[in-house]
Amino acid sequence: LKIIDKANICLYNINNLIAILRKFPVSFVMIN
Repeated sequence: LKIIDKANICLYNINNLIAILRKFPVSFVMIN
């Protein structure tokens, strides 16, 4: 993969994690 492709995949994964945390705010608070 190109460096740009890797960066896009990282951003995509981060966005997915944020979406999951928004669905489960309770678990997010427990992590912190």
